[in-house]
Amino acid sequence: MLTWRRVLGLALPFRGFSSRPTAWEMHDKAVKEGMNFYTDPETGLMVFTRVAHERRGRCCGSGCRHCAFQYEGVRKRASSSVGPMFLHRRLRNRLGSPTGRDVLFWSSGKDSFLTLRRWIKENQEKPEQIEEALDSVTLLTTFDFNSHVVAHQETDIADVVRQAAHLDLDLVGVPLHPGTTYQTSVSKGLKLIEASSGPTDSDSSGQVKNLIFGDLHLEHIKEYRDKELKSLTSTSYKLCYPLYGAKYSELLRDLKESQVPCVISAHSRDSDFGVPQLPPQVRVGGLFGEEMVKACSLAGIDTFGENGEFHTLAQVWKVSRDQALGIPAANNLNATPQLQNDSHSHVRI
Repeated sequence: MLTWRRVLGLALPFRGFSSRPTAWEMHDKAVKEGMNFYTDPETGLMVFTRVAHERRGRCCGSGCRHCAFQYEGVRKRASSSVGPMFLHRRLRNRLGSPTGRDVLFWSSGKDSFLTLRRWIKENQEKPEQIEEALDSVTLLTTFDFNSHVVAHQETDIADVVRQAAHLDLDLVGVPLHPGTTYQTSVSKGLKLIEASSGPTDSDSSGQVKNLIFGDLHLEHIKEYRDKELKSLTSTSYKLCYPLYGAKYSELLRDLKESQVPCVISAHSRDSDFGVPQLPPQVRVGGLFGEEMVKACSLAGIDTFGENGEFHTLAQVWKVSRDQALGIPAANNLNATPQLQNDSHSHVRI
């Protein structure tokens, strides 16, 4: 059986400049040449191309960046496990997080994405310590066990895995079952995270400290979380709302700076909100941006869809990882990333 490990076990240092080609450009070039691998210009990791996946003939279920089979194997993994599972493990150095684990409740949309960017900015002491800060972050996504879809977002769990793979962040998937409460399912996910610290993490660094949410201004939602989720186990978690009360203009500006396109993944019926009709810009597949914001404002709709008027999918894979996360290009010039030596050390990202 083929072991999906880093090619030759080499730790390839990155030496480059801000004008370096993107991973997608490197991939396209490799595909044209019929190559099985290319070297990621940001991390120095060897990554399987679409050609390699096609030659293998099936999805391995690991959430590979260039999966040629619509992540069919990932969906099968989600179907085969009745409990929480890691759907992606971080490939870069695990330096440990002495202050504990930060769990970001990840819906796949713009609010979660902007929350991640804000959390990075607020929790790094120095720009060169961004990767160390990201070591503490685990994304947690709940999804319907039968359909593999994130509730309300209408996002397939395979797309969430694709996001985590591109951003190189730990991702825990929590399937929701009829008859089991949301709190019970999430509690199991948090226990899994605490029990699965990296080999270099201390006991204290594996404990979940912060639960992070992307709520913007709905007080009743925040009150629900504060009441129901603060003490899911014997450990008392700190609930954090980095974007709560933030101005929409500020959020829209940050989204624009990220260059990550966010497309409408679902929207609600017009009658739910007492408006004549949703503006034509609010359609599945439509791009969320300044034009849509203006149209929603004129229609009397919350311009960020905070009341459930619409939901989005952040297509982080459309730009480089550094760009998506807001990491300065110069930050990686002398980085020498290495993989942890465990069963999650894969070639793919």
